[in-house]
Amino acid sequence: MKLLLTGDSHVWPLYMGCKRLDGIDIEDVVAAPIGAEVTLRSPFFAVDADRIRVTSDLTGVYAPGALIPPEGFQPELCLVSACFHTAHLLWKYFARAVPLASYRDGDWLTLSDALIRAIADQGQHYSRLFLSALRNAGLNVLVLEAPRLFRHNPNLAALRPEVVHYIDRLYRARAREWLQSEGFRWVDVPPEMVAGDGYMLEKYRSEDADDQHHGNGAFGLEMARLAVNSAVTRNSLEGATP
Repeated sequence: MKLLLTGDSHVWPLYMGCKRLDGIDIEDVVAAPIGAEVTLRSPFFAVDADRIRVTSDLTGVYAPGALIPPEGFQPELCLVSACFHTAHLLWKYFARAVPLASYRDGDWLTLSDALIRAIADQGQHYSRLFLSALRNAGLNVLVLEAPRLFRHNPNLAALRPEVVHYIDRLYRARAREWLQSEGFRWVDVPPEMVAGDGYMLEKYRSEDADDQHHGNGAFGLEMARLAVNSAVTRNSLEGATP
């Protein structure tokens, strides 16, 4: 099966995982990540015929001008990491804000659920357009959820865990609502990869001690396996005779 991996920086663990997938020739796997998640929150692409061209020149874009899919490569499945990443959003924009449901005396700013959902819609806007453009280009698109938050992330240390998880759940739920409304398929992080307190299990964290939010090859392997199995099952069902 020919696989195209694209989206935010969580593509890299997925690529590491694909290298370890049984029955997949790594020559048939192409990684074409756009860049860090922040680069996907502003216009970053244009449509050229049946390809997507990366137009953003922001710092963090991996390959300005790149074509997706690359010339000469026609994937059977396009795995996209987009819409689910919240780590940067939480520590940059919610450091002094809490949802109304978590308000305590002395909290500086409270946010309604409706406002958090609106923030999600705005943050995911260009990623959603990207997903639609990929599908319109004829690609078989499957979205993969980014890792849940990791407990060791020092940028989240100042935030109360219930605040972190509440906002994270709403943001991700909003992504699922949109994907479902538009007919996209996606793969969630399975519950067995998440600890009882809502953080990712540490065995799935990046081996890089300075990396605060990416998964490792084991995470990528599990998600890639789920994605490929999902696609194979779907193809079998669609090809079955009634």
